[in-house]
Amino acid sequence: MKRFLDPYYSFNTVMTLAFGLLLWHFMSNTPVGTKYGRLHNNEELLQWGRQSMATLLAIVTWKGFRCRSWDDFAQQAFFYGKVVTALTAIMVDVRLFVWYALAAWGCYAALPQPMQVISNGQDGDKVMILTPQSMKEQVLKGEGNWLVYLYTAQHDPSIAMAPAFSELAEKYASEELKFGCIDICLWPGFARELRLNTNKWSNQLPAVIMYSNGKEQGRIPTQSAVDELGLKKNYYTKRDIVKKFGLGSSVLTAAAAAAATSKAGVRGGRKSR
Repeated sequence: MKRFLDPYYSFNTVMTLAFGLLLWHFMSNTPVGTKYGRLHNNEELLQWGRQSMATLLAIVTWKGFRCRSWDDFAQQAFFYGKVVTALTAIMVDVRLFVWYALAAWGCYAALPQPMQVISNGQDGDKVMILTPQSMKEQVLKGEGNWLVYLYTAQHDPSIAMAPAFSELAEKYASEELKFGCIDICLWPGFARELRLNTNKWSNQLPAVIMYSNGKEQGRIPTQSAVDELGLKKNYYTKRDIVKKFGLGSSVLTAAAAAAATSKAGVRGGRKSR
């Protein structure tokens, strides 16, 4: 939870709360408005404020039902909060909007949202940090079942989904099902081998891929035009991962269970001989 103390959150909170400062500025300094604004008295200001807040609360509440994590909720709340504040600045005094827009852009450029640490690279971690070499050796050429999170740092959807993947690892990681993660944008050549486009606008990241004995069993988001769960590209939740890979009622996924059954059959055949 230390990431929520990052300057990103404090500065964006101030930028969102500037909505109240704009209302105070109008009522205290320009109660009849200016030639650079669209409001002409306090009554119009209060009406605009009530409508804006009601709209903002409705949007954030609606978005909240599909939020992937608290990080995702913060992204949505800050974005729409700043949009409402920017529109209010235009209504009060367009000169204030120019300053606000510059401050918002500076905040976006200088203070990226921090990403939750999925793994510290220690032996007891539920998620293993992978590189192209270790992924080829342990996942693509090895035995067993893996659920791998492929992401890129400073990418809003990847940041939003990281806490959810960590929670799944805490609940479902076992000897039968291992979890791994890789910052795939560090290795664009390897990304192409996995049929992933690392462009932030490609909607292919973050991706979650299930491997069983080195073979891909499924991925989110799919590369087909239609997803069987009806998911939008790169917008899915923890529940969607559970449903996609059958993590709901047992630790093993459907693919992992099939692989385990097949392996047991081979062993049984050897013993009978």
